[in-house]
Amino acid sequence: MHPFINSPNGTTCATPIIKEVGRVHEGIAMNGMTHIHQSDDFVLISDSLVGGVWKVHIKTGKHELVIKDASMDGPANETDFSAYGINGLRVKNNVLFYCNSGAQTFWKMPLHANATTAGPASLITSDIACDDFAIDDHDNAYVASPRNALIRLDTRTGAQLVVAGTFNKSSSDILSATSARFGIGKWDRGSVYLTTNGGAFVGAPKGSQGISRVDLGLWEH
Repeated sequence: MHPFINSPNGTTCATPIIKEVGRVHEGIAMNGMTHIHQSDDFVLISDSLVGGVWKVHIKTGKHELVIKDASMDGPANETDFSAYGINGLRVKNNVLFYCNSGAQTFWKMPLHANATTAGPASLITSDIACDDFAIDDHDNAYVASPRNALIRLDTRTGAQLVVAGTFNKSSSDILSATSARFGIGKWDRGSVYLTTNGGAFVGAPKGSQGISRVDLGLWEH
C-alpha cells in the first residue's frame, strides 16, 4: 500500500488521486476495514449484514468472501443498527479481533497469512456495546461504544473498564462513539481519537457529531 503524506499543518503535499479499486456487488453493508500486514496487496472488509469478511485485492479489484462464520451474524428479526453483525475488525499477530454490534459480543479468530481461517472463533465477551475499536500492544481493545463511552477491553480475560465518558448517560463527554484510532505522532501516541455519529443512537443530542481525543497517558500502545 502507498503512504499518504501530509505536511505538518495537515495540508496534502499533492492533489489526492481517487481511483476505483473494484466493486463488490454481493456486498450489503461493508463497514470496517483492516489488513494483516502493511505490505499485503489486499484488505479485509467486514460486512455487517452479510455476516462475514470480504478479501479485496487492491491491485486487481478481485474479491471473495474469505470468512463466513455464525459469530459474525446479526440478530434475527431486528432492523437498522440492531440487525448489524460484525462491525469493527483488526488483525494482530495473525489473529483477527472483531466485534458484533447487534449481538454485543467480541471475538477473536486465528488466521493464515492469506486471510483464511486457521481455527475456530473464540468468544472474548458477550456483553459489550460496541462499534469500532483500536488495539494496543498488550492486547487491550479500546472500543468506541454507541452508549457514550470509550471502553477498554482486555481481550485475554474479557474484563471491561470505561476509561472515558459516562456509559449510557446523555450528560457524557462522549456521545455515541463510532470509531477509535491511536495517534501516530510522537506527541499523541498515547491518545485515542474517537468519532461520534451526531445522535443516531440513544443518548446523543442532534448535532453532536465530531471527533474527540482521549489522552490516556500512555507512552506506548
